[in-house]
Amino acid sequence: MPNFRLPWPENLNGNVYFTGGPHAYSAGGNFTTTYEYGYGTGIDFAAKGKSFPVIAMASGNVIAATCHHGSYPELGCIVAVKHSFGTSVLIYGHLKENSESYQRLKTMYDLFGFWP
Repeated sequence: MPNFRLPWPENLNGNVYFTGGPHAYSAGGNFTTTYEYGYGTGIDFAAKGKSFPVIAMASGNVIAATCHHGSYPELGCIVAVKHSFGTSVLIYGHLKENSESYQRLKTMYDLFGFWP
């Protein structure tokens, strides 16, 4: 199992906190439905009403970065990362619009977006 870290800089520990999940990524807006581990689930974090930088939980490649304003707006702006092990893809959602970026994440500390 690879090492993962929380998706924010360590100096924000205690200021960013868990707010919900796991819940379904594809539940059509019904984010109270739970799914078994590993099947399109997500967890949410917040920072006491403030924006915070989002960093990769592990190294990998950004394979998608877009903002959903149309038919599936639940996740808002997302960055999808295929990590450097196995076939895992993590989707980081609810990001600020200027978070869109296609880049190689050389380390798990690479910044790629901001949560609103």
